[in-house]
Amino acid sequence: MGRTNDWSKLVVGLAILLFVVGYLVRPDSVTNGRVGYLIMFDIQGCHSFDTWLTLDFPSKVYAALAYALPLDLTTLGAWDILIAFVGGAILLVLLSFFTSKENYTLIEAGLVLAAVALCGVYIFMLNKDFLQFLVFLGAFFIIASRLSVRGKLISCAVLFALEFFWWRQYYLIVAVFLVGLYFALGHACSKARNTRARVTMFVVVAILGMLAFSTVLYLASPENYAAIVGKHGVDREEYTVMMAASGIASLIDVTSSSPPYLFVANWVVNTTRLLFPVELFLKGPYYAVFAVYQLGISFFAVRALLHVKRCDRESHLVLALYFAFVLASATFEPDFGSWVRHETACLPVMLLVVSIGRRGTLSGLTGQEKKEGKRSPYGSSVGFSNRSSS
Repeated sequence: MGRTNDWSKLVVGLAILLFVVGYLVRPDSVTNGRVGYLIMFDIQGCHSFDTWLTLDFPSKVYAALAYALPLDLTTLGAWDILIAFVGGAILLVLLSFFTSKENYTLIEAGLVLAAVALCGVYIFMLNKDFLQFLVFLGAFFIIASRLSVRGKLISCAVLFALEFFWWRQYYLIVAVFLVGLYFALGHACSKARNTRARVTMFVVVAILGMLAFSTVLYLASPENYAAIVGKHGVDREEYTVMMAASGIASLIDVTSSSPPYLFVANWVVNTTRLLFPVELFLKGPYYAVFAVYQLGISFFAVRALLHVKRCDRESHLVLALYFAFVLASATFEPDFGSWVRHETACLPVMLLVVSIGRRGTLSGLTGQEKKEGKRSPYGSSVGFSNRSSS
């Protein structure tokens, strides 16, 4: 027990250290080439409620905070320090919780430490990604609550539907596929005879769901279909590939007028490329580091799919949320660098995925064992109860 506690303290200590180091050694492309300057411009120009209403969602949030907080938040540096402090405190609580329940292996700890360092580099500063991190943190608290599994599913879907209405349009895909993938995984777990068949069935059902979603959108709302498909169109890809060495150029030529089957084929290919970016090894040692990092995350995600227990619907919800996010990102990510940044923002959910891969469940207990008075390894206070209420 003492060794586990010592190891846990070491992981937390190293994580905070790496977070600070990542924050201090951010490359110039991150420090100077970010949307924080535009947000600051919006905040400084917001002098009335009518002006506030014209701002986009991130600027609305930060302008409201600037008005409400009794702090002198008039510079980019002041915002960065505040967000880094808040973000560091959140990470400390999250990591203390997980490391007190999980005796991470060296590889698992390395992945967690790398993700925390990337939070310091990309996430915890005045930008949109910090707000996205808070959205996923909200999803984490919903999953950790004492709601029924159905209540958690509905609440998470509503959360991302609200993000679709208020902020990022492509998060409609997260809301829709969260529900679809949840039932797809439950179906695969109940019908498949072995773990390999489970993953195969889950992938097939997911692809069929992608095709059904695209076809319905194509027939029912051609304008929205064209907007979604064109969001990551040829012109944007050509610009991104020219400006970023890690730009993603689709292997299948897709435009806003392409039929659903062609769009879905490209969608599947780009999803695979994001999850397993072996092509980054061809771009040199710097990009190879990110390739190894992403391959590690994908390994743990696939391991969770293989190990998740058949009846643990709470774990099904977590995996459905992660892969719904992956599918949404694969539609719109212009380069691998942006993908790593956006994926890092879903760290609270990624930590849950790692836990599922370790134990196959979030609770590790059956209902019968609960009746015998055994406690969940996650503790009763956070609500990882594996309840089957519907």
